[in-house]
Amino acid sequence: MRNFTEIASDTELENAQSQAVHAALGYEEVERLVTYRKSLRV
Repeated sequence: MRNFTEIASDTELENAQSQAVHAALGYEEVERLVTYRKSLRV
């Protein structure tokens, strides 16, 4: 088994309840992310 030193998790930006739970569990917010997509269909 490896000696990991941290664990990561994520949640949707609008999911305030999940964000609160993560904070209560000691998770630190690292960044906010916006994702994009573009159709390649003609």
